[in-house]
Amino acid sequence: DSTTLLQQMHFPVAVLVGEEDELTPPSDAQKMVLQLPKGELTIIPEAAHLANMENKKAFNEALLAYLKKVISSG
Repeated sequence: DSTTLLQQMHFPVAVLVGEEDELTPPSDAQKMVLQLPKGELTIIPEAAHLANMENKKAFNEALLAYLKKVISSG
């Protein structure tokens, strides 16, 4: 468990999790985000642990929106 290292990550971090993920449930992802100084959580609907494959459209939209936000903020 490297959770304690999250506090040292002082750069933008996107945490994307499937709403139906049983291996790393949204509650665990939320705990991770709370320890990340610049973390942002997005829950992907209708997806489990492989959210990027199970709901490609929602995953890609969320990731693209996050990247645009990070790039525009400099």
